[in-house]
Amino acid sequence: MVNMKHLMFGDYDWGYLCKPQWPWCNKGGKHKPPRFFDKDAWLGLCTAAVMGLQHAMAMLAGLTTVPYLLGVNAFSDPSLTAQQATTMQQYLISATLIVSGITSAIQVTGIPLPFKRQLGAGILSVMGVSFATFSPANDTLGLLIRGGDTFEDAFGKILGTAAVCGIVPFLISFLPPRVIKRVFPPIVCGVTICLIGINLCGVGMKAWGGGAFCADNYMGLYLPATGCSYFDVKTNATLASESCFRNVPVECNGNGDVMLPFGSAVYVGLGFAVFGFIVLLELFGSPFMRNCEVVIALLFGYFVAGVSTYDGKRFVTSAEIDNAPAITFLWVHTFPLKIYGPLVLPMLIIFCITCIETVGDVTATEEASFLSTTGPGHETRIRGALLNDGLSSIFSALATSLPLTTFAQNNGVISLTAVASRQAGWACAIWLFLMGVLAKFGGIITSIPDCVFGGMTTFLFANVIASGVKIIVGQHLSRRNRIIMAFSFALGIGVTLVPQWASNPNGLWPYSGTNETVKGIREAVITILDTGFCIGAITAIFLNLILPAEEAMVVPQPTFKSELQNQASFASVEDFNAAAPAVAAAPIVEEMKMYDTAEGSGSDGKPVGAFVAVPVLAATTAPATRPLLDQPMERLRLPRGAVGRDYVLMQLKLGGKGPFDFVVDTGLTAEMITPHLRSTLGIPAGGRALDTGLGAGGDVQRVELVELRGATLVGAEGLKLPPLQAVVTDFVQEHLDPDHDPVEGMLGQELLQLFDLDLDFPAGRLRLFSPGEGLAAAAAAGLAEVPAAVLNETGVLGIRATSAGAAAAGKHPFVGIIDCGASFSALNWQAAALAGLPPRGDAVYGKREQGVAIIGIDGKPQVLPRAPVRLSFAGTPRPDRTFEAPPPGWQPWAAVQAGVGDLPVFSQLLGDGQTPFTGPAALIGLDVLSQRRVVVGTGVGRKGRARQLYVSPA
Repeated sequence: MVNMKHLMFGDYDWGYLCKPQWPWCNKGGKHKPPRFFDKDAWLGLCTAAVMGLQHAMAMLAGLTTVPYLLGVNAFSDPSLTAQQATTMQQYLISATLIVSGITSAIQVTGIPLPFKRQLGAGILSVMGVSFATFSPANDTLGLLIRGGDTFEDAFGKILGTAAVCGIVPFLISFLPPRVIKRVFPPIVCGVTICLIGINLCGVGMKAWGGGAFCADNYMGLYLPATGCSYFDVKTNATLASESCFRNVPVECNGNGDVMLPFGSAVYVGLGFAVFGFIVLLELFGSPFMRNCEVVIALLFGYFVAGVSTYDGKRFVTSAEIDNAPAITFLWVHTFPLKIYGPLVLPMLIIFCITCIETVGDVTATEEASFLSTTGPGHETRIRGALLNDGLSSIFSALATSLPLTTFAQNNGVISLTAVASRQAGWACAIWLFLMGVLAKFGGIITSIPDCVFGGMTTFLFANVIASGVKIIVGQHLSRRNRIIMAFSFALGIGVTLVPQWASNPNGLWPYSGTNETVKGIREAVITILDTGFCIGAITAIFLNLILPAEEAMVVPQPTFKSELQNQASFASVEDFNAAAPAVAAAPIVEEMKMYDTAEGSGSDGKPVGAFVAVPVLAATTAPATRPLLDQPMERLRLPRGAVGRDYVLMQLKLGGKGPFDFVVDTGLTAEMITPHLRSTLGIPAGGRALDTGLGAGGDVQRVELVELRGATLVGAEGLKLPPLQAVVTDFVQEHLDPDHDPVEGMLGQELLQLFDLDLDFPAGRLRLFSPGEGLAAAAAAGLAEVPAAVLNETGVLGIRATSAGAAAAGKHPFVGIIDCGASFSALNWQAAALAGLPPRGDAVYGKREQGVAIIGIDGKPQVLPRAPVRLSFAGTPRPDRTFEAPPPGWQPWAAVQAGVGDLPVFSQLLGDGQTPFTGPAALIGLDVLSQRRVVVGTGVGRKGRARQLYVSPA
């Protein structure tokens, strides 16, 4: 029987979506997000419709802005009446929405093609008009109309040129993404996008002040006048003049019946109504409202303008809505397609830029959707998106709409709603199509006063600048990159502020001949030179190709260690331990003890699993908190139906080869590589062997040990890493995700203990700090300190774990291994008893639908029953054998379905090498750890095995 509730509404948390927020009463200032829905998840028909509406509304302002502003040029065509010009503007808006809906459906679907290709990205990525096309298209329209062309002829030349130039992304889609990024690296893309936003912000401000025409002529127009006279000093008489000019003030006519000079207070005030309402929505709005805040703020400004009057005149009239037809479709208005030579080169540059935008936008969508951003699956999505860009741009031009590109606006919706399902994308495409077909919708858009629309577009265009800045700051600002930025910004911003520097017809390239070829080339060059982002992009590309790369300058950063050793860098923990001075001056000694289940001691009367005494060194200076590595957290996706959370990945280059993907595993002693990677690196087989290799997931007998030299971290190539010891063994997770490149191994504590490791799961960031600096950053961020220590000689980290109920009942804690190499958590039976779970053999385990198979590094599965448990931790022990409570504000982790059973790893890993460990223990895996930010310290300032662990308190 079909579950109607599931069919219609799915399992989404509607309370989260619709509940407004009150930021100052929300502890920590953060909201607990709903569960994540991947790209193929079922949403339910109603949920999909609502999610699709959010995406459509988030795109709406950006989609309608370009056709709205280009349509303003129709009012400059003397062959069109005001009503005809309005109808033309409405049609451009409707055509854009229809084409965006059609092409977005293709983009989301990812239609399979031969030769392992596809058309479209196949993820929740949508299509819209690129802002980059506006400036050259708007300038060309104005130039052609002033030259005598009608609006239809001028717009047809733009469409014809765009259709021809649309072949560029089609061809680029056959190139590997790495080739594209080499020619158009992020620094070039970021500079160009910034320049696009700077140019567009001026357009938005003109509309905000009342309109573009009155902005350009705010000083008034000098028009011919009759009946003029002048005083002749020679004859000392007043004489009549046949021709003269007088200054006529220009009033803005795009704001209903209200016509005032540019920059009037009422115009500025109505625009600020939109601006201010965006801030209020950001503060108090529900996730749904914040996703659509630009459109909601625009509607609020529209409402304020609609109920306002000035001297009895209205800012909003119904004429545009009344004159709009009920429905419309493509080709209701047609334009004669022609190629306009001077526009070809700027359009080619624009399409190259949009290709870079597409690569970045699709990658951002993958990150928001928790999909791999490397490997064959990533390349297939990138190429599919580029192919769709090219074909969609050609189709859109033939369908009387401007060129399209992948839109980035929906990535924020994905992140905020935790919904990456393609069902939302299809629903969004349907909404856009319906909005376009219903022509009254275009009538509503054109009835919005220019000042209100300008307040919205100024904010929208400023976001374009912010996107460019985000790309730039993500790069290393070396001297070379700064030179590229300086030259590009100098020319790009300069001609944006002073366009006559290049556009004066009698200045840069005076020509009075009749050769049409020379005139066409001259106009093309001038079009490029007086378009800020075009000349800026050309400059950035040229300098990027000719300036030689330079080695990164490694500037030593002071750390706790360098304060103690008076050194600026470290090679290994061994170097630190050897060189650090003694810390015997009145150290604070803490002893971490863990007690057995019944009597609190082992058979010999000693605490079971006792940790060694630990002196704590108080820092005398506050360390810097700049990370050595700060990058988006890449995850290795688990198969459908798997239990737990996706693994965390890092990339290493080894001996100049790579990069290679590794799973980050705090539950592993040393590094581990696959036989395939050993072969790739050219390391001969038959090296020295270890009797046993240990990890939190099991042990491997007689493993081969190899040395990895020349290791560098991708994203922090300036760090010099010591030689690493790695075991060679088959790795069950190597081909876990078929859409991802093979994972070549795991990074264990030998490498990780060189840094403070910051796993910021809520923000999706992975950071590495110099020893001690990550802990300072964690403390400054308000994270809770969790007492921790290294377990025996393995280097694996442990805490005093407990459950929420057990802590309240006063039960003793148990050893909890911090293991981000485990996708889910597991407890042995003794720990399960301390956590308040039913005993072994209880019928509750037999009634569960299924158990869970835990697979260790030895590849051997062990099936365990599952039980819900909510884990927490205990503080330092008191003399009465009780334990300190966690710090105020600490909330236990959310409940997870943990495996329960006596895993061999507990006795092997926690034993002393002679006697197996028999106490209570648990693996704390990614299902628990990924709920919050976790910072693992190196132990700098501590002696022995004591470590520091910081976790978000709630």
